[in-house]
Amino acid sequence: MAVEDSTLTPGCYAFPSWEAANALASGFNNEVNARIHLADRVKLLAKQQALANVANPQIRLERCFISLIVPLMHILGEDRHDWARPLRVLDYGGSFAAYYEALRSFCPQLQLDWTVVETPSTCAMLAHLGDHALRWSPRVPPGESFDVCFISGTLNYLPDVAQTIADCQLVSRWLVPARIPIVEANDDHAYLQVVSSNPLAPTFAGRFLARPGLVAALEKHGEIRFFFEDVPAHALATKEVMPSYYTLGVRRRPV
Repeated sequence: MAVEDSTLTPGCYAFPSWEAANALASGFNNEVNARIHLADRVKLLAKQQALANVANPQIRLERCFISLIVPLMHILGEDRHDWARPLRVLDYGGSFAAYYEALRSFCPQLQLDWTVVETPSTCAMLAHLGDHALRWSPRVPPGESFDVCFISGTLNYLPDVAQTIADCQLVSRWLVPARIPIVEANDDHAYLQVVSSNPLAPTFAGRFLARPGLVAALEKHGEIRFFFEDVPAHALATKEVMPSYYTLGVRRRPV
């Protein structure tokens, strides 16, 4: 498929490979978006976050109930978590740390130590929002150990899914890939996601992940302990493929 971004209307467009889609995608570090003054972007994002966290707490919890609350209750119970110590969480692709805020609202008695892995530009924008329990990092912190890694609505956009899974499992006892678009096929289905007809809006390369390959990557170093259907706020599909969305819980096997 050879098209210019400007000719596309919002939606998902099938591509022969993730690499082919990525050649047209502007991605998460869109240089065009960088023209917008950083301070203005921070103010806008902070306002959006405040509205999400204060004005609509119930909506926020409902949206992440299956992908955050249900898995975490399972994990805390199975691990018999010591509530006297903070739960160490790696939030891969966690953007504004909405899961952190939601969990603090839902379970204020649970102590948290939370690290969000994001793009360098996002880390630069949001670093000032951190505190003693919340920080941003442009990579999976080497040498650290986490109780659980959430990777919600992110895995299908990454260039190397299997390597990301391995990296996260190396440092986390539990891995929870959430809101994952899965297809019953032997191969992944690549797409280009056009978010808006606005030329400033980024476009993204993604995959609908084939169940056999995803399961093999997850089980290379872990055991799948739960696997249930999720309902994302914005389900994606192409004309050719309609995936189902799932949240999984994978416990790392002892080395």
